Amino acid sequence: MTSRQQISGSVVAARTGRTILDFFQSETAPNIYVFPGQAGMLVNLRRWLPRAHFVGFGGILLDGPSPGSIVHDPQRAPSPRDGESAGEFAVRHTKWILRHEDTCAYVQKHGPGLAVLALPDDESVELVERLGLTLANADPAIARHVDSKVETTRIAKGAGVPVVPYVTGVFPSYAAARSAAESESFFDDLVLQVPYGESGEGTYFIKDEGDWEVVAAEGADAIESKLMPRLDIDEYSLAVVITASGLAVGEPVLNLVGHSALVVNGRSYCGSEAGPQVMQTPELSDTIREYGRRMGRALADIGFRGTFGLDFLVDQHGSVYLGEVNPRFTGATPVVTMTTAVSHSVPIPLFHFLEFIDAADDIAADVLRRVKSNDQPWSQLTLRNTGGAGIVSASPQRGMWQLESGGGATLLAERSRDLPEPGPGQAWYQPAGDFTGGPVLLDSYLGSFMFPGASVDGLGRLTPLARQWTDHFRSELTVIR
Repeated sequence: MTSRQQISGSVVAARTGRTILDFFQSETAPNIYVFPGQAGMLVNLRRWLPRAHFVGFGGILLDGPSPGSIVHDPQRAPSPRDGESAGEFAVRHTKWILRHEDTCAYVQKHGPGLAVLALPDDESVELVERLGLTLANADPAIARHVDSKVETTRIAKGAGVPVVPYVTGVFPSYAAARSAAESESFFDDLVLQVPYGESGEGTYFIKDEGDWEVVAAEGADAIESKLMPRLDIDEYSLAVVITASGLAVGEPVLNLVGHSALVVNGRSYCGSEAGPQVMQTPELSDTIREYGRRMGRALADIGFRGTFGLDFLVDQHGSVYLGEVNPRFTGATPVVTMTTAVSHSVPIPLFHFLEFIDAADDIAADVLRRVKSNDQPWSQLTLRNTGGAGIVSASPQRGMWQLESGGGATLLAERSRDLPEPGPGQAWYQPAGDFTGGPVLLDSYLGSFMFPGASVDGLGRLTPLARQWTDHFRSELTVIR
Protein backbone atom coordinates (compact mmCIF):
# COMPACT_ATOMS: atom_id res chain seq x y z
CA MET A 1 0.00 0.00 0.00
CA THR A 2 1.23 3.51 -0.85
CA SER A 3 1.58 5.75 2.17
CA ARG A 4 0.47 9.35 2.27
CA GLN A 5 4.08 10.27 3.00
CA GLN A 6 5.20 8.66 -0.28
CA ILE A 7 2.56 10.58 -2.19
CA SER A 8 3.19 13.92 -0.54
CA GLY A 9 6.91 13.73 0.12
CA SER A 10 7.75 16.51 -2.34
CA VAL A 11 4.99 18.89 -1.32
CA VAL A 12 6.16 22.33 -0.28
CA ALA A 13 4.13 24.72 1.82
CA ALA A 14 0.86 25.22 0.00
CA ARG A 15 -0.08 28.44 1.74
CA THR A 16 -1.62 30.59 -0.98
CA GLY A 17 -4.22 29.97 -3.62
CA ARG A 18 -1.55 30.34 -6.30
CA THR A 19 0.79 27.75 -4.76
CA ILE A 20 -2.10 25.31 -4.33
CA LEU A 21 -3.02 25.62 -8.00
CA ASP A 22 0.63 25.40 -9.09
CA PHE A 23 1.18 22.28 -7.00
CA PHE A 24 -1.63 20.33 -8.64
CA GLN A 25 -0.28 21.36 -12.07
CA SER A 26 3.24 20.16 -11.20
CA GLU A 27 4.95 16.84 -11.92
CA THR A 28 4.99 16.09 -8.20
CA ALA A 29 1.20 16.17 -7.89
CA PRO A 30 -0.38 12.80 -7.10
CA ASN A 31 -2.41 10.72 -9.49
CA ILE A 32 -6.07 10.90 -8.51
CA TYR A 33 -8.34 8.04 -9.62
CA VAL A 34 -12.00 9.05 -9.36
CA PHE A 35 -14.48 6.17 -9.72
CA PRO A 36 -18.18 5.98 -10.71
CA GLY A 37 -20.61 7.97 -8.63
CA GLN A 38 -17.94 10.64 -8.10
CA ALA A 39 -16.26 10.96 -11.50
CA GLY A 40 -19.17 12.86 -13.03
CA MET A 41 -19.12 15.25 -10.06
CA LEU A 42 -15.43 16.10 -10.49
CA VAL A 43 -14.55 15.74 -14.18
CA ASN A 44 -14.72 19.49 -14.81
CA LEU A 45 -11.70 19.78 -12.49
CA ARG A 46 -9.59 18.40 -15.34
CA ARG A 47 -7.96 21.76 -16.08
CA TRP A 48 -6.68 21.98 -12.47
CA LEU A 49 -5.87 18.27 -12.07
CA PRO A 50 -3.94 17.14 -15.16
CA ARG A 51 -2.98 13.88 -13.42
CA ALA A 52 -6.54 12.91 -12.52
CA HIS A 53 -8.28 9.90 -14.05
CA PHE A 54 -12.09 10.13 -14.12
CA VAL A 55 -13.58 6.65 -14.45
CA GLY A 56 -17.24 6.42 -15.47
CA PHE A 57 -19.67 3.52 -15.51
CA GLY A 58 -18.35 0.59 -17.54
CA GLY A 59 -14.76 1.54 -16.75
CA ILE A 60 -14.83 4.25 -19.45
CA LEU A 61 -12.45 7.17 -18.92
CA LEU A 62 -14.57 10.32 -18.90
CA ASP A 63 -11.25 12.17 -19.03
CA GLY A 64 -7.66 11.52 -18.08
CA PRO A 65 -4.05 11.64 -19.24
CA SER A 66 -4.94 9.25 -22.09
CA PRO A 67 -8.45 8.90 -23.55
CA GLY A 68 -10.19 5.56 -23.80
CA SER A 69 -11.13 3.06 -21.15
CA ILE A 70 -9.56 1.51 -18.09
CA VAL A 71 -11.57 -1.66 -18.69
CA HIS A 72 -11.33 -3.14 -22.18
CA ASP A 73 -14.68 -4.95 -22.12
CA PRO A 74 -17.09 -2.31 -20.76
CA GLN A 75 -20.12 -4.07 -22.27
CA ARG A 76 -19.61 -6.84 -19.69
CA ALA A 77 -20.05 -4.39 -16.83
CA PRO A 78 -22.87 -5.09 -14.39
CA SER A 79 -26.21 -3.40 -15.05
CA PRO A 80 -28.70 -1.98 -12.54
CA ARG A 81 -31.00 -4.58 -11.01
CA ASP A 82 -34.70 -4.14 -10.43
CA GLY A 83 -35.22 -2.76 -6.95
CA GLU A 84 -31.55 -1.82 -6.53
CA SER A 85 -30.92 1.70 -5.26
CA ALA A 86 -28.57 4.07 -7.05
CA GLY A 87 -26.14 3.83 -4.14
CA GLU A 88 -26.17 0.02 -4.11
CA PHE A 89 -25.54 -0.10 -7.84
CA ALA A 90 -22.65 2.40 -7.60
CA VAL A 91 -20.97 0.30 -4.90
CA ARG A 92 -21.37 -2.98 -6.80
CA HIS A 93 -20.26 -1.44 -10.09
CA THR A 94 -17.20 0.23 -8.55
CA LYS A 95 -16.09 -3.04 -6.95
CA TRP A 96 -16.31 -4.71 -10.37
CA ILE A 97 -13.96 -2.06 -11.78
CA LEU A 98 -11.57 -2.27 -8.81
CA ARG A 99 -11.31 -6.06 -9.18
CA HIS A 100 -10.81 -6.03 -12.95
CA GLU A 101 -7.38 -7.05 -14.20
CA ASP A 102 -7.38 -4.15 -16.67
CA THR A 103 -7.70 -1.70 -13.78
CA CYS A 104 -4.65 -3.23 -12.11
CA ALA A 105 -2.68 -2.87 -15.35
CA TYR A 106 -3.82 0.73 -15.79
CA VAL A 107 -2.79 1.72 -12.26
CA GLN A 108 0.58 -0.02 -12.65
CA LYS A 109 1.15 1.96 -15.85
CA HIS A 110 0.26 5.37 -14.42
CA GLY A 111 1.44 4.89 -10.85
CA PRO A 112 0.07 5.09 -7.29
CA GLY A 113 -2.04 7.90 -5.94
CA LEU A 114 -5.41 8.64 -4.41
CA ALA A 115 -8.69 6.81 -5.03
CA VAL A 116 -12.06 8.58 -4.65
CA LEU A 117 -15.15 6.37 -4.28
CA ALA A 118 -18.81 7.26 -3.84
CA LEU A 119 -19.79 4.92 -1.00
CA PRO A 120 -16.77 2.88 0.13
CA ASP A 121 -17.20 -0.05 2.50
CA ASP A 122 -14.63 -2.35 4.06
CA GLU A 123 -14.38 -4.54 0.95
CA SER A 124 -13.90 -1.46 -1.26
CA VAL A 125 -11.08 -0.25 0.99
CA GLU A 126 -9.35 -3.63 0.70
CA LEU A 127 -9.65 -3.54 -3.10
CA VAL A 128 -8.21 -0.01 -3.20
CA GLU A 129 -5.26 -1.08 -1.06
CA ARG A 130 -4.57 -4.09 -3.31
CA LEU A 131 -4.14 -1.65 -6.19
CA GLY A 132 -1.54 0.27 -4.18
CA LEU A 133 -3.80 3.32 -3.88
CA THR A 134 -4.73 5.48 -0.89
CA LEU A 135 -8.42 5.99 -0.20
CA ALA A 136 -9.28 9.70 -0.32
CA ASN A 137 -12.57 9.39 1.51
CA ALA A 138 -13.63 9.84 5.09
CA ASP A 139 -13.39 6.71 7.21
CA PRO A 140 -16.21 4.45 5.88
CA ALA A 141 -17.63 3.73 9.35
CA ILE A 142 -17.78 7.42 10.24
CA ALA A 143 -19.21 8.29 6.82
CA ARG A 144 -21.90 5.63 7.20
CA HIS A 145 -22.79 7.07 10.60
CA VAL A 146 -23.25 10.65 9.34
CA ASP A 147 -24.97 9.45 6.13
CA SER A 148 -27.91 8.29 8.26
CA LYS A 149 -30.70 10.87 8.17
CA VAL A 150 -31.66 9.84 11.69
CA GLU A 151 -28.12 10.31 13.05
CA THR A 152 -27.70 13.55 11.09
CA THR A 153 -30.63 15.03 13.01
CA ARG A 154 -29.06 14.12 16.34
CA ILE A 155 -25.68 15.57 15.36
CA ALA A 156 -27.31 18.79 14.14
CA LYS A 157 -29.23 19.31 17.38
CA GLY A 158 -26.02 18.90 19.36
CA ALA A 159 -24.28 21.43 17.09
CA GLY A 160 -26.97 24.07 17.48
CA VAL A 161 -28.24 23.70 13.91
CA PRO A 162 -32.05 23.81 13.55
CA VAL A 163 -33.88 20.79 12.16
CA VAL A 164 -37.48 20.34 11.07
CA PRO A 165 -39.61 19.13 14.02
CA TYR A 166 -39.63 15.35 13.95
CA VAL A 167 -40.32 12.12 15.73
CA THR A 168 -38.36 8.90 15.20
CA GLY A 169 -39.55 5.33 15.52
CA VAL A 170 -40.89 2.34 13.63
CA PHE A 171 -44.28 3.14 12.13
CA PRO A 172 -45.95 -0.13 11.04
CA SER A 173 -49.09 1.49 9.62
CA TYR A 174 -50.52 4.78 8.44
CA ALA A 175 -52.59 4.95 11.61
CA ALA A 176 -49.47 4.54 13.76
CA ALA A 177 -47.65 7.25 11.79
CA ARG A 178 -50.61 9.62 12.01
CA SER A 179 -50.98 9.02 15.74
CA ALA A 180 -47.26 9.71 16.33
CA ALA A 181 -47.45 12.84 14.20
CA GLU A 182 -50.47 14.24 15.99
CA SER A 183 -48.79 13.63 19.34
CA GLU A 184 -46.15 16.10 18.15
CA SER A 185 -48.80 18.48 16.71
CA PHE A 186 -48.12 17.56 13.06
CA PHE A 187 -51.60 17.75 11.58
CA ASP A 188 -50.92 18.33 7.87
CA ASP A 189 -49.19 16.28 5.17
CA LEU A 190 -46.23 14.22 6.38
CA VAL A 191 -42.74 13.29 5.22
CA LEU A 192 -41.19 9.95 6.19
CA GLN A 193 -37.45 9.41 5.77
CA VAL A 194 -35.59 6.16 6.24
CA PRO A 195 -31.94 6.45 7.33
CA TYR A 196 -30.33 5.88 3.92
CA GLY A 197 -31.19 6.79 0.35
CA GLU A 198 -29.73 8.64 -2.65
CA SER A 199 -31.37 11.34 -4.80
CA GLY A 200 -34.73 11.20 -3.06
CA GLU A 201 -34.78 7.44 -2.49
CA GLY A 202 -36.13 6.64 0.97
CA THR A 203 -38.13 9.87 1.26
CA TYR A 204 -41.92 9.57 1.15
CA PHE A 205 -44.55 12.29 0.96
CA ILE A 206 -47.72 11.14 2.71
CA LYS A 207 -51.17 12.68 2.39
CA ASP A 208 -53.36 9.65 3.04
CA GLU A 209 -53.60 5.88 3.34
CA GLY A 210 -52.95 5.49 -0.40
CA ASP A 211 -49.52 7.09 -0.11
CA TRP A 212 -48.70 4.74 2.77
CA GLU A 213 -49.06 1.76 0.42
CA VAL A 214 -45.79 2.80 -1.25
CA VAL A 215 -44.09 3.04 2.15
CA ALA A 216 -45.23 -0.50 3.03
CA ALA A 217 -44.37 -1.92 -0.39
CA GLU A 218 -40.77 -0.71 -0.05
CA GLY A 219 -40.39 -1.97 3.53
CA ALA A 220 -40.04 1.47 5.08
CA ASP A 221 -42.72 0.61 7.63
CA ALA A 222 -40.42 -1.90 9.32
CA ILE A 223 -37.32 0.17 10.12
CA GLU A 224 -36.56 3.15 12.34
CA SER A 225 -37.47 6.26 10.39
CA LYS A 226 -37.89 9.99 10.85
CA LEU A 227 -41.39 11.46 10.56
CA MET A 228 -41.85 15.20 9.92
CA PRO A 229 -44.49 17.67 8.79
CA ARG A 230 -44.28 18.55 5.12
CA LEU A 231 -43.21 22.18 4.65
CA ASP A 232 -43.35 24.49 1.65
CA ILE A 233 -39.61 24.87 1.19
CA ASP A 234 -36.72 25.70 -1.07
CA GLU A 235 -33.73 23.35 -0.83
CA TYR A 236 -30.13 24.55 -0.84
CA SER A 237 -26.88 22.62 -1.01
CA LEU A 238 -23.64 23.66 0.68
CA ALA A 239 -20.18 22.14 0.16
CA VAL A 240 -17.82 21.99 3.15
CA VAL A 241 -14.31 20.53 3.47
CA ILE A 242 -12.72 19.68 6.82
CA THR A 243 -8.94 20.16 6.64
CA ALA A 244 -6.12 20.24 9.15
CA SER A 245 -6.04 24.04 8.71
CA GLY A 246 -9.75 24.56 9.27
CA LEU A 247 -12.94 24.58 7.23
CA ALA A 248 -13.43 25.52 3.61
CA VAL A 249 -17.08 26.50 3.18
CA GLY A 250 -18.58 27.15 -0.24
CA GLU A 251 -21.52 29.29 -1.31
CA PRO A 252 -25.04 27.80 -1.13
CA VAL A 253 -26.69 26.75 -4.37
CA LEU A 254 -30.36 26.09 -5.03
CA ASN A 255 -31.28 22.43 -5.57
CA LEU A 256 -33.93 21.44 -8.08
CA VAL A 257 -36.06 18.48 -7.06
CA GLY A 258 -38.78 16.56 -8.87
CA HIS A 259 -39.25 18.59 -12.07
CA SER A 260 -41.31 16.35 -14.33
CA ALA A 261 -39.40 17.43 -17.46
CA LEU A 262 -36.21 16.06 -15.92
CA VAL A 263 -37.11 13.12 -13.64
CA VAL A 264 -39.86 10.57 -13.10
CA ASN A 265 -39.53 10.37 -9.33
CA GLY A 266 -40.96 13.52 -7.80
CA ARG A 267 -38.46 13.16 -4.95
CA SER A 268 -35.33 12.98 -7.15
CA TYR A 269 -32.59 15.60 -7.37
CA CYS A 270 -32.47 16.98 -10.91
CA GLY A 271 -30.09 19.93 -10.86
CA SER A 272 -28.67 23.01 -9.16
CA GLU A 273 -28.57 26.75 -9.76
CA ALA A 274 -25.86 29.04 -8.38
CA GLY A 275 -25.76 32.81 -8.00
CA PRO A 276 -27.07 35.52 -5.68
CA GLN A 277 -30.47 35.45 -7.41
CA VAL A 278 -31.31 32.13 -5.70
CA MET A 279 -31.16 33.65 -2.20
CA GLN A 280 -34.46 34.76 -0.66
CA THR A 281 -32.59 37.47 1.27
CA PRO A 282 -28.96 38.69 1.31
CA GLU A 283 -28.60 37.34 4.84
CA LEU A 284 -29.69 33.81 3.92
CA SER A 285 -26.31 32.83 2.50
CA ASP A 286 -24.55 33.93 5.71
CA THR A 287 -26.98 31.93 7.85
CA ILE A 288 -26.54 28.75 5.80
CA ARG A 289 -22.75 29.09 5.79
CA GLU A 290 -22.68 29.60 9.58
CA TYR A 291 -24.73 26.44 10.06
CA GLY A 292 -22.31 24.71 7.68
CA ARG A 293 -19.40 25.73 9.89
CA ARG A 294 -21.19 24.40 12.98
CA MET A 295 -21.77 21.06 11.28
CA GLY A 296 -18.17 21.01 10.11
CA ARG A 297 -16.88 21.43 13.64
CA ALA A 298 -19.27 18.75 14.92
CA LEU A 299 -18.19 16.24 12.26
CA ALA A 300 -14.51 17.03 12.82
CA ASP A 301 -15.02 16.21 16.50
CA ILE A 302 -16.06 12.64 15.60
CA GLY A 303 -13.11 12.15 13.24
CA PHE A 304 -14.60 13.04 9.85
CA ARG A 305 -12.11 14.36 7.26
CA GLY A 306 -12.52 15.87 3.82
CA THR A 307 -15.57 16.91 1.88
CA PHE A 308 -19.28 16.62 2.60
CA GLY A 309 -22.43 18.24 1.30
CA LEU A 310 -25.26 19.66 3.38
CA ASP A 311 -28.85 20.07 2.22
CA PHE A 312 -30.74 22.90 3.92
CA LEU A 313 -34.49 23.53 3.82
CA VAL A 314 -35.76 27.12 3.86
CA ASP A 315 -39.48 27.70 4.42
CA GLN A 316 -41.64 30.58 3.20
CA HIS A 317 -40.90 32.50 6.39
CA GLY A 318 -37.13 32.31 5.86
CA SER A 319 -36.52 29.76 8.62
CA VAL A 320 -33.55 27.49 7.86
CA TYR A 321 -33.40 23.80 8.76
CA LEU A 322 -30.79 21.14 8.07
CA GLY A 323 -32.12 18.43 5.76
CA GLU A 324 -29.31 15.90 5.46
CA VAL A 325 -25.56 15.30 5.22
CA ASN A 326 -23.97 13.61 2.20
CA PRO A 327 -20.45 12.45 3.16
CA ARG A 328 -19.07 12.71 -0.39
CA PHE A 329 -18.99 15.01 -3.41
CA THR A 330 -22.56 15.73 -4.48
CA GLY A 331 -24.51 16.55 -7.62
CA ALA A 332 -24.04 20.26 -6.90
CA THR A 333 -20.21 19.96 -6.99
CA PRO A 334 -19.75 20.74 -10.72
CA VAL A 335 -21.65 24.02 -10.65
CA VAL A 336 -19.95 25.02 -7.37
CA THR A 337 -16.57 24.29 -8.97
CA MET A 338 -17.42 26.33 -12.05
CA THR A 339 -18.61 29.39 -10.15
CA THR A 340 -15.63 29.45 -7.77
CA ALA A 341 -13.27 29.11 -10.75
CA VAL A 342 -14.91 31.99 -12.60
CA SER A 343 -14.41 34.15 -9.51
CA HIS A 344 -10.73 33.10 -9.33
CA SER A 345 -11.07 31.23 -6.05
CA VAL A 346 -9.45 27.84 -5.44
CA PRO A 347 -12.02 25.17 -6.49
CA ILE A 348 -13.24 23.74 -3.21
CA PRO A 349 -12.52 20.04 -4.06
CA LEU A 350 -8.78 20.81 -4.17
CA PHE A 351 -8.81 21.33 -0.40
CA HIS A 352 -10.16 17.78 -0.07
CA PHE A 353 -7.22 16.34 -1.99
CA LEU A 354 -4.71 18.38 0.01
CA GLU A 355 -6.19 16.88 3.17
CA PHE A 356 -5.63 13.32 1.96
CA ILE A 357 -1.99 13.84 1.01
CA ASP A 358 -1.36 15.40 4.43
CA ALA A 359 -0.62 18.78 2.85
CA ALA A 360 -3.51 20.73 4.33
CA ASP A 361 -1.97 21.80 7.64
CA ASP A 362 -0.47 25.05 6.33
CA ILE A 363 -3.21 26.56 4.19
CA ALA A 364 -3.46 30.29 4.86
CA ALA A 365 -6.68 31.22 6.64
CA ASP A 366 -7.55 33.84 4.04
CA VAL A 367 -7.43 31.19 1.29
CA LEU A 368 -10.06 29.16 3.12
CA ARG A 369 -12.16 32.28 3.65
CA ARG A 370 -11.99 33.29 -0.02
CA VAL A 371 -14.02 30.34 -1.35
CA LYS A 372 -16.48 32.58 -3.17
CA SER A 373 -18.73 32.29 -6.21
CA ASN A 374 -19.19 34.89 -8.91
CA ASP A 375 -22.30 37.06 -9.18
CA GLN A 376 -23.70 35.55 -12.39
CA PRO A 377 -26.24 32.70 -12.51
CA TRP A 378 -25.04 29.23 -13.50
CA SER A 379 -27.12 26.09 -13.82
CA GLN A 380 -26.58 22.37 -14.05
CA LEU A 381 -29.40 19.94 -14.90
CA THR A 382 -29.46 16.16 -15.07
CA LEU A 383 -30.39 13.92 -17.97
CA ARG A 384 -32.29 10.81 -16.91
CA ASN A 385 -34.13 8.06 -18.73
CA THR A 386 -37.75 9.14 -18.22
CA GLY A 387 -39.45 6.91 -20.81
CA GLY A 388 -39.09 3.41 -19.40
CA ALA A 389 -36.44 0.66 -19.24
CA GLY A 390 -34.69 -0.37 -22.45
CA ILE A 391 -31.45 -0.44 -24.45
CA VAL A 392 -29.65 2.82 -25.27
CA SER A 393 -29.05 3.12 -29.03
CA ALA A 394 -27.94 6.78 -29.02
CA SER A 395 -27.05 9.37 -26.40
CA PRO A 396 -25.67 12.93 -26.37
CA GLN A 397 -21.98 13.34 -27.10
CA ARG A 398 -19.74 14.76 -24.45
CA GLY A 399 -18.56 18.28 -25.15
CA MET A 400 -19.49 21.92 -25.70
CA TRP A 401 -22.75 22.57 -27.51
CA GLN A 402 -23.98 25.82 -29.11
CA LEU A 403 -27.64 26.72 -29.53
CA GLU A 404 -28.73 27.43 -33.10
CA SER A 405 -31.05 30.30 -34.03
CA GLY A 406 -33.49 27.95 -35.75
CA GLY A 407 -33.63 25.50 -32.85
CA GLY A 408 -31.47 22.59 -31.75
CA ALA A 409 -27.76 22.79 -31.00
CA THR A 410 -24.42 21.97 -32.61
CA LEU A 411 -21.49 20.16 -30.99
CA LEU A 412 -18.47 22.49 -30.98
CA ALA A 413 -15.79 20.41 -29.26
CA GLU A 414 -15.55 17.05 -27.55
CA ARG A 415 -12.57 17.46 -25.23
CA SER A 416 -12.69 19.46 -22.02
CA ARG A 417 -8.95 20.05 -21.66
CA ASP A 418 -8.07 23.76 -21.86
CA LEU A 419 -11.60 24.67 -22.97
CA PRO A 420 -13.12 27.77 -21.34
CA GLU A 421 -16.33 27.62 -19.39
CA PRO A 422 -19.53 27.70 -21.47
CA GLY A 423 -20.38 31.14 -22.84
CA PRO A 424 -23.79 32.63 -23.74
CA GLY A 425 -25.89 30.15 -25.67
CA GLN A 426 -23.52 27.29 -24.83
CA ALA A 427 -23.73 24.24 -22.59
CA TRP A 428 -21.27 21.53 -21.59
CA TYR A 429 -22.69 18.00 -21.61
CA GLN A 430 -20.98 15.38 -19.45
CA PRO A 431 -22.15 11.75 -19.66
CA ALA A 432 -21.83 9.54 -16.60
CA GLY A 433 -20.42 6.73 -18.77
CA ASP A 434 -20.76 5.05 -22.15
CA PHE A 435 -24.31 3.71 -22.16
CA THR A 436 -24.67 2.99 -25.89
CA GLY A 437 -25.76 -0.60 -26.41
CA GLY A 438 -26.40 -1.16 -22.72
CA PRO A 439 -29.57 -1.45 -20.63
CA VAL A 440 -30.98 1.38 -18.53
CA LEU A 441 -33.80 1.43 -16.02
CA LEU A 442 -36.53 4.02 -15.67
CA ASP A 443 -35.10 7.24 -14.16
CA SER A 444 -31.48 6.06 -14.57
CA TYR A 445 -28.99 8.93 -14.36
CA LEU A 446 -27.16 9.31 -17.69
CA GLY A 447 -25.34 12.62 -17.45
CA SER A 448 -25.65 16.35 -16.82
CA PHE A 449 -25.37 19.63 -18.69
CA MET A 450 -24.12 22.98 -17.42
CA PHE A 451 -24.82 26.41 -18.85
CA PRO A 452 -24.67 30.10 -17.83
CA GLY A 453 -28.07 31.40 -16.83
CA ALA A 454 -30.95 30.64 -14.49
CA SER A 455 -32.74 27.30 -14.61
CA VAL A 456 -35.93 28.25 -12.72
CA ASP A 457 -38.05 31.39 -12.52
CA GLY A 458 -39.57 33.04 -9.46
CA LEU A 459 -42.40 30.48 -9.42
CA GLY A 460 -40.03 27.50 -9.52
CA ARG A 461 -40.74 26.68 -13.18
CA LEU A 462 -38.01 25.83 -15.67
CA THR A 463 -36.90 28.91 -17.61
CA PRO A 464 -37.22 28.89 -21.43
CA LEU A 465 -33.43 28.47 -21.68
CA ALA A 466 -33.43 25.49 -19.31
CA ARG A 467 -36.32 23.88 -21.18
CA GLN A 468 -34.59 24.47 -24.52
CA TRP A 469 -31.46 22.69 -23.36
CA THR A 470 -33.49 19.91 -21.74
CA ASP A 471 -35.46 19.32 -24.95
CA HIS A 472 -32.27 19.28 -27.02
CA PHE A 473 -30.36 16.74 -24.95
CA ARG A 474 -33.43 14.57 -24.60
CA SER A 475 -33.75 14.58 -28.40
CA GLU A 476 -30.19 13.21 -28.60
CA LEU A 477 -31.18 10.22 -26.43
CA THR A 478 -32.78 7.12 -27.97
CA VAL A 479 -33.80 4.15 -25.82
CA ILE A 480 -35.24 1.08 -27.54
CA ARG A 481 -37.97 -0.45 -25.38
